[in-house]
Amino acid sequence: MREPGSGTRDILEHALYNQNLSIYDFKSHMVIGNSSAIKQLCQQNAGITFIYREAVKDQLLSGTLKEIAISNFTVNHPFNFVYLKNTPNQVQLEYWFDKIIRLR
Repeated sequence: MREPGSGTRDILEHALYNQNLSIYDFKSHMVIGNSSAIKQLCQQNAGITFIYREAVKDQLLSGTLKEIAISNFTVNHPFNFVYLKNTPNQVQLEYWFDKIIRLR
């Protein structure tokens, strides 16, 4: 898993907390501060990880990594849509923001 203070670790710890669990409920765990290293370790069959699907989309498509579905375990977290105040593209940005919201 990622290091303390990492956004992805915070999300995982919060999701586990909602299930009355913590990272210490795993038989063992390893802390690594680099997503690429985590992916490589998983590809070498050295463990499992919780990671954004987008971060491993190429590995999932190629079959070098597999997704494990977990029953009754849903992770939700805030997503911030940020753009520069008074940007000349504000209309386009708000269009895409609205489109994303509707897709949810």
